[in-house]
Amino acid sequence: MITRNLVLSAALAAASTCMAFQPHAPLLSKPSYSNRIQRQTKSSSLVMKDFPKPNVEDTNNYRESTAMSNSFKTTLRASPSQKKKVAIIGGGLSGLSCAKYLSDAGHEATIYEARDILGGKVSAWQDEDGDWIETGLHIFFGAYPNVMNMFAELDIHDRLQWKIHQMIFAMQEL
Repeated sequence: MITRNLVLSAALAAASTCMAFQPHAPLLSKPSYSNRIQRQTKSSSLVMKDFPKPNVEDTNNYRESTAMSNSFKTTLRASPSQKKKVAIIGGGLSGLSCAKYLSDAGHEATIYEARDILGGKVSAWQDEDGDWIETGLHIFFGAYPNVMNMFAELDIHDRLQWKIHQMIFAMQEL
């Protein structure tokens, strides 16, 4: 399964539960109106097909990860006297996840990111010409129960594009 624009969605959702996002540099300017019009008029023959979301919710691994995640809001929740202010260095997927779960547990999390975008190795952004630049491959497998659980918590399943899982390196005919 390949995800697109997941990081932005997750970043916004996770950052909204945190106290602040501290960018190091200003964001790039938006593309000009003329560039956007020109790009919208170009036609594409690319056809993308979505596949059904894998049913991972009926697995023990998923149920266990859901229980662990819920514990941040219940048994691991900090009392007002235990509440901490936590600095998280790095706004990648790990830093955003950390901020989300610390916030769920009642702490104040602040993310510090050196770049002007969140997402780390799986970030994507638009350049000044309006082209999308991807830092890394945006892939998550259904066998990752913690990630799949976080997608459910953030309610971002509708922003994922599911694909057939194939292990190309294991196909000897290629």
